[in-house]
Amino acid sequence: MTSLSLQLQKLGEQNIAPASKFASLLYDSTTAPSLDIDFVYNGARNGLFELVKLDPRFDSFHHNLFDPKTKHSTSADRMLMTQAENQKLTETIEKFLNLCAPYILLKSTHKALEYLVRKYRIHIFEVDCLMLTILPYHEHPLFVKFMHIMKFSGKWAFLKPVKSFNKPLARSELVRLVTPSSSFSSASDRAVDQSWILSWYTSGLEQLLSKTNKELTTHVNFWAILVTSLIPSIQKNPVL
Repeated sequence: MTSLSLQLQKLGEQNIAPASKFASLLYDSTTAPSLDIDFVYNGARNGLFELVKLDPRFDSFHHNLFDPKTKHSTSADRMLMTQAENQKLTETIEKFLNLCAPYILLKSTHKALEYLVRKYRIHIFEVDCLMLTILPYHEHPLFVKFMHIMKFSGKWAFLKPVKSFNKPLARSELVRLVTPSSSFSSASDRAVDQSWILSWYTSGLEQLLSKTNKELTTHVNFWAILVTSLIPSIQKNPVL
């Protein structure tokens, strides 16, 4: 079963908390519910226009993710979509997120992501790609906002404690969390192991590099430094 299939099955077996409908990167829990989809969409469209000025490749998303026809359409409801429809949407969202990677700290990007969170619930359905995009900025205040709305399970479960930190995550703390011997690691949370740590380099970094972005210096440096920092632990507890 694919990762998306598992997510859909899990969400289908439980009621999604009402608060998750108004998860927000830009607004607090009191303000977010008072803002309708039109307000969020207009901000996103303005943000997208600004991003197009930086990279013309963003223009294509006017015709799918940010198409005004889908703004109020229930056909874009993730829980009502077929698996094939969800997979197609995920592929489009991942293309957008990969293109956003070098611009993730810009306000224009935040406006666009705010709409994707509200409309497509990317913090639930596109966790893998979203984390690959934002994790290199773990020492930035924006990371805290993402942590508050993300839904972690499986391989990302080791980040659950970070949600309560309410502050950017220092590099040393991140390394401690992903180290297999971390006190936060437990079998019930499917804690990070050495094989997955190594896969970060082979899949995480390579996935980003394959998107033809030439501006991914931050991401390249992050993955290289993180894996290097974890080598002592991997050598001490080899599994491969």
